[in-house]
Amino acid sequence: MNQLTKRDLFKVKVNIPWDIVGIMKKYPLEVFIGGGFIRSIVAGEKSSDIDLFVSTSIIAEEISEILMSKRAGARKHVSKNAITILSPPRTPIQIITRWMFSTPEAMINSFDFTISQAAVWMEVIPSIETNGESTDAKEVKSIASLISQDFYPDLAAKRLVYTHPNRIEDVGGSLMRVIKFLKRGYNIQVHALAGTIARIISSLDSRKCGDDEMQQATVLAGILREVDPLLIIDGQDFVKEEDIDTYYNEVGV
Repeated sequence: MNQLTKRDLFKVKVNIPWDIVGIMKKYPLEVFIGGGFIRSIVAGEKSSDIDLFVSTSIIAEEISEILMSKRAGARKHVSKNAITILSPPRTPIQIITRWMFSTPEAMINSFDFTISQAAVWMEVIPSIETNGESTDAKEVKSIASLISQDFYPDLAAKRLVYTHPNRIEDVGGSLMRVIKFLKRGYNIQVHALAGTIARIISSLDSRKCGDDEMQQATVLAGILREVDPLLIIDGQDFVKEEDIDTYYNEVGV
């Protein structure tokens, strides 16, 4: 595992909405931003939403209530996969509830493509301050990052590499994301595409499909579905690099 470059971590930091920064500060090491938001920022693309991954369902519900109270006119949508907070024109927030993670490594390993294997979170760093003859121990919160070793090279090449994650999922989701990425100019090699198809084939019930091609197509169409294709973009207050320390001090980070 590697980390984001200093420049890319800066870009991610200044694009995280203020209320999400506050939540990360409140729940250090328990709330992770992962996947598409980070990829979009690093690649210079528009982010469609922010996925928050949490360690417990209790934290997921608490976060949703915080966001509902802070975002004027917010609406909450609950699905089997996530709690989605919508408050146009703000960026939609998806609090993922289908999968819970206690470490960023576990979260990254669950992603189906290497270009999504990225995470940022708030960590607590012990610090000692010396003031004259007295020494005080304190804690400093700082945003940390983690990426897979293939994140940067595959993103630079706009290459989709399937990771064969071991997770419970809608098996057609990865193939649907392939279609989405291809429309954005990404490419996929035969072996990686075969992997996404193999995941679907492994789920087919031959007793329901039989040898009838039309019946097989009907079953496959039911499998191929994509969740929450949201396209609302957040309005951001842009911060100069030399002002980043002031920016985070103002939100207590």
